[in-house]
Amino acid sequence: MILARLDLIAYGRFAGVSLDLSAGPRRFHLIYGPNESGKSTSLRAITSLLFGMSHAADDCFLHNSAQVRVGGRLVDATTGTTLECIRRRGRKGTLRDAEDLNPIDESVMQSMIGGIDRENFLSRFGLSYEALVKGGTAIVKGSGDLGQILFAAGAGLGRLREIQSALEEEASDLYLPRGTKSRINIALKQLDDDRRARDQAKVASAEYESLQEQLHNKQREANSLDRDLRECTARLVRLKNLQLALPLLPAWNSANDAFAKVANAPDLDDEFIERRRKASIDCEIASQRLESLQSTIDELTQQLMPLSADPIVLSHGQEIESAFQEISAQRQADQDRTELLRDQRALDLEITRLLQQLIRPSEHAAICDPELPADSNSETSIALERPSISDPTRAAIHDLAAKHAGVASRRDDASERLTACQRRLADVVAELENLGPIPDPA
Repeated sequence: MILARLDLIAYGRFAGVSLDLSAGPRRFHLIYGPNESGKSTSLRAITSLLFGMSHAADDCFLHNSAQVRVGGRLVDATTGTTLECIRRRGRKGTLRDAEDLNPIDESVMQSMIGGIDRENFLSRFGLSYEALVKGGTAIVKGSGDLGQILFAAGAGLGRLREIQSALEEEASDLYLPRGTKSRINIALKQLDDDRRARDQAKVASAEYESLQEQLHNKQREANSLDRDLRECTARLVRLKNLQLALPLLPAWNSANDAFAKVANAPDLDDEFIERRRKASIDCEIASQRLESLQSTIDELTQQLMPLSADPIVLSHGQEIESAFQEISAQRQADQDRTELLRDQRALDLEITRLLQQLIRPSEHAAICDPELPADSNSETSIALERPSISDPTRAAIHDLAAKHAGVASRRDDASERLTACQRRLADVVAELENLGPIPDPA
């Protein structure tokens, strides 16, 4: 992988700075400058571009965390493939395209840098001043092979000798050629014991077959015993159930006898409960209304008690009540007489009109003669003495008379049925009033 260009878009003390590293042929570039000029910042920018920025707010003293950007152009030395990209701070989707619009999969970057991770890159290609100082200290303190020390310093492994000593101690804890307390020695001893136990557990084939046959026999015997146990358990459960049911038999027989008495009763429909509940509510409402009326009667009785009555009026109470009823009947009769007279006049006029249509024209003049008396009965009698009715009209009259008889008969039957239904309704209402409060069947 070749880093052809490094873009310090907004990173550290830089803003909009680009380093062109594409010149050849060997592509060896030396960047120098005084202290605090940005050399270490550029190295951190390369690391951030390749592997992502740390979550700590590093290099944000000029730009805030959301504005930090570093970009570049990478070239694959083998295939010549280029990658223009920008890296920003974040936890996911931090590798972006050159326009910083769409994210780029991290696998593209990993394939470009050959799968190397951040630690190896820093130890091999990103040695800082602090790392060089630490490596020099390791060379000064080292007493072994100089090549090993130089390798450790170059690879960033200044603690190689300490690590080697720790590995040797760990190895001695794991295994010693003549030790007994190391873990591998203990495991080997356990292995030997297990092998001896295995050898002692070996049996001859004949003995094994005999044991196998005994095992099969015992298994068959155990299966038989299991079946017997299940049968006995089922029988025991049945007997326990019978024992529990014995105290209930008298009540069960009594319930059967009670049920036999009502076995022929009709089944109630699905709406019976709702109807019965409504009837119970109506009964309660009626009871409350009865109590209210009774309370009103009691109040009126209390109000009547202090009132004084004339003994003469009380002694002629029936005559006074009869006279009052006769006066009411007389008033009603006067009203009925007035209405009947009005109906009679209307009927007389209607009869006169119908007779005028039925009699001959010569006789019509006699009916209309102004010298006749004004009494409507005389007019009707004169008109009825000599009617002239045509045969079709006469047939129609007979037909209507026959129909009138049938209609009158049906009217009388309907009147009788109405009277019977009213009496039955009164009986049912009386029976309903005599019923007490009914419990809710639900």
